[in-house]
Amino acid sequence: MGNSKWMKLIAGILMILAATFSFFMPFEFAGILLWVVAGLVLLAGILHLILFFRVKDAPGSSVILFDSLLQVLLGLLFLFSSTVFKGLVMSTWIAVWVLISGAIRIFASFSLKRAGLKRWWLTLLTGILMILAGILIVLHPAIALLGISIYIGIYLLFYGLLAVCEFIAD
Repeated sequence: MGNSKWMKLIAGILMILAATFSFFMPFEFAGILLWVVAGLVLLAGILHLILFFRVKDAPGSSVILFDSLLQVLLGLLFLFSSTVFKGLVMSTWIAVWVLISGAIRIFASFSLKRAGLKRWWLTLLTGILMILAGILIVLHPAIALLGISIYIGIYLLFYGLLAVCEFIAD
């Protein structure tokens, strides 16, 4: 119990420091996010690929395969790219990924509807929202990158302060 209390404090302080970094150096913070996003996209692609092999005979499974291969490809591109991918290029790649994934979800929703799933429309709705987000990122890539950095900074600050307050309250 004692170690977890101190780990909470350390995590809270690290989140607050990362949040401060994101507020004062948002584009540099975005460069670091490139590595985090790359790892997460690659991991998501691998997990979706595993899912595909579990449901490969189900309706719409080819959509899962395509989406997972796209995620793996983008994750690898992010990991092994030069610094050119930072800044505006990172925003553009994120926009492409969001647009394609949104379109895939829209097409998948109709397969889910044909399969008789009651909440197929939720997949359709998320696809439409992803298309809208992708368009906004394409129209304003620098602002989108800045916004992503600041949004994550706010999140880190909030949860960092929460962790410190929990440490003090214990």
